[in-house]
Amino acid sequence: MLVDGRLYELQRLGSWRSIHDVKPRTVIIYLHGCDGHDLDTNAVLWRRLARLGYLTVMPDSFARPGRLSVCGHQKAPDYAATRSEL
Repeated sequence: MLVDGRLYELQRLGSWRSIHDVKPRTVIIYLHGCDGHDLDTNAVLWRRLARLGYLTVMPDSFARPGRLSVCGHQKAPDYAATRSEL
């Protein structure tokens, strides 16, 4: 991930580590379901992806204040409502 002209690798729990080479890398956007990210269960997968050279970004939509929930028994909001939230 390029930030302020420097290349960084996103690490577990949001810490950063500098990457010394600048070769192009594949980024995986790892999305969660209604139960969120289970850091302990998925740690083996995330470490394996890092060893293979992938940058993995795991956004936590639950951390956004005022977000619309699409989980549970209610009907999911329509596309336009969800899009406007982003």
